[in-house]
Amino acid sequence: MDDQCFFDCGNNSSRLINCGSVRIETVRKCTVRLGDGLANKLEPGVETIRCHKNCVSTYTPEHHIQRYLFRQQATSTEEVPLKKSRRSGDTFIFREHCLFCGERCLPADPRNHSRWRTVIQCRTVDSFKQNILHKCNLGNDQLADNVRVRVNGALSDLHAADAQYHEDCYKTFTNHRNVRAAAGHEATQTPEDTSLNDLMI
Repeated sequence: MDDQCFFDCGNNSSRLINCGSVRIETVRKCTVRLGDGLANKLEPGVETIRCHKNCVSTYTPEHHIQRYLFRQQATSTEEVPLKKSRRSGDTFIFREHCLFCGERCLPADPRNHSRWRTVIQCRTVDSFKQNILHKCNLGNDQLADNVRVRVNGALSDLHAADAQYHEDCYKTFTNHRNVRAAAGHEATQTPEDTSLNDLMI
């Protein structure tokens, strides 16, 4: 033990110093706070330990201990994945999000016009809402369910709610081929799946 550092730093070339009882008590308090197991090496009645001056100087300062504890807390919270609930998702806002895909409708950028998706404001009568709900009933898939919830969530008509949508999302959603494919996907479900869906509606 006399020829190696108390902190097991692996540095055998630097000179070791003797630390007295005051420094040992400081190291004991720090190791208990850090929970690193070095307290087990400090037997009761030990009067001196040999270590590098640099090792003991970086082990005992309060700001080093606080930084270590903060990092430990951060890694322990990262390891536990948070359960995502329905409410933890983004809130749908008619004035900001696309009625069909749920993504933000960004304003046109004159510098990058090719990247901009055309946004259309709902300025039509109630038949537009009924048409969308009809397509939702025909499609009957997850996307249709999401759109149905959004459309039915408007307390008034879509025009009054300032609803908007991407032009390409509308075309994709109302395309007959996509509606038939979604309806065909629903038809291929097992009887248990459809009965569960009937219970949930």
